[in-house]
Order: sequence, then structure tokens, then C-alpha cells
Amino acid sequence: MRILTERLEIRPLSSNQLNQYIEEPQDLAKTLNLDFELEPLSEHMKKVYHLKAKRIEETPSSLLYNTYFLIILRKERIVVGTLGLKGIPDEEGLVEVGYSIGEAYRNQGFMSEALARFTEWLMQNKEVSGVNACTSKVNIASHRVLQNCNYERIYNSCDMIIWRFTSI
Repeated sequence: MRILTERLEIRPLSSNQLNQYIEEPQDLAKTLNLDFELEPLSEHMKKVYHLKAKRIEETPSSLLYNTYFLIILRKERIVVGTLGLKGIPDEEGLVEVGYSIGEAYRNQGFMSEALARFTEWLMQNKEVSGVNACTSKVNIASHRVLQNCNYERIYNSCDMIIWRFTSI
């Protein structure tokens, strides 16, 4: 499965691929035909990837909700970022999205392009009624991404802002 935009491919990682990213990122890059060396993960992110892989192994149907998606420049075959959900929909059908973009690829519209298409794709899922995102109050770049993708500011919580997308 791949989600495509004009410039990007958004590709989910299987449980095996999440583990491969932790152990042998360059082998994963070769497997995915990437002309780029994947950056090593921090120790914290290795634990998160292991946890996500375990959740997928326990419930394979939860792949969409428990994996990371690579954001790949289609022509160059370079990973510019990741995005993913933080678990299955809650009782209201809401999911929470998280995302990250490499420093060299910021301010080029890649994250807005990826998040807009990913959100559109998510909203086609009957289990999903809306998508939440949580940002720091001082993360102005992320605020712009969410505004570009038609997310609405729902409320502030301490030093965080909660955003929501509910309709296409």
C-alpha cells in the first residue's frame, strides 16, 4: 500500500520493517529502493518502534494505527520524514497523528503535502470520524502545517495546543 501525492510517496512500514529499521536501517533502505541512508534512531525511538512492531504482531489488522509511514520524495527516493497514528480510534472515532520532518526538508511544503493527503486518506476509513494533533504552543512551524491542512485549534492544555480535523 502506498499513498501518493505529486511529489511524495507515503509508505507504511510492516512489523518486520519497523524492526529492520531499528537493527539494519541500510538494509531497509535497499529493500525499499531508497537512494539514501536512513538515519539511525535514538534509543527512545528504538523502544517506540519495538512497541509498535509488537502491537502489529499481536493484532495484524491494527497496522494502520500502529505503524510509522515513511514520507519519501518520489523522484529522488529520499526519506524526508515520518508520520503515524498513536493507536486505534477512540470511542468517538478519533485518532491522533504525529509527524516529523528532517531539518533539511523543512519550509518546502513537504509536511503540509504529506499530512493533507494522509488526513484525506484516513477520513475515508469508516472507523475514523476525526484526526487530532497536539503541538507545543511555541512550535509555530507545526501550527502552520496544521492550518495549511485545515485542522482547527480546539483547545489549549498547559503548554500544548490540541488541533482537530473532522471533514474533507
